[in-house]
Amino acid sequence: MGVLKDDRLIGWLNESESKAYNYVTNNIKSTVGIVGCPDSDKKFNVEVILSRVNVLPSIRDGEPYAQVKMRTEANLAEVGCDVDLTKEEEFLKLQSAASEQLYDLLFDSITRVQRHYGADIFGFGEAFHRKHPRQWHQWKRDWDRYFKAMQVDISIDYKLRKIGKMINPLDKAEKE
Repeated sequence: MGVLKDDRLIGWLNESESKAYNYVTNNIKSTVGIVGCPDSDKKFNVEVILSRVNVLPSIRDGEPYAQVKMRTEANLAEVGCDVDLTKEEEFLKLQSAASEQLYDLLFDSITRVQRHYGADIFGFGEAFHRKHPRQWHQWKRDWDRYFKAMQVDISIDYKLRKIGKMINPLDKAEKE
């Protein structure tokens, strides 16, 4: 995905950054994520079935500040981890691991775009324009500088719902 600034291509987003862009701009209808198991190097899959992001702009000490609030629901698709999904604490560990990975994806991508490109591709400026129009008119000429320095906090309400395939047939065949 290309990054444009003033109608010029200034760089490219990698796959993770493109996914983060789509999350923040509410373009996710359904997607699949591969998540590392909490206590091993194995993986499990989640199918995101709902993702909603609200960007809440505010002003702190005269500077722009944004809070990204995300609500995500996913199905647990395939689990390669050695976990007992009948135990709630094991299920919650997987949910926590998925939430942490999504947080890292968003934080790293937003930070990289701020520092590397300085182009507000996520639409934070639009959110400020809607909520704080007077302040926005003071900032808009120099928004790139404000965007680069802006603090962005991310909070995620992540829920795993249904359970799909719970065993890996190849692992089962190897054990027998």
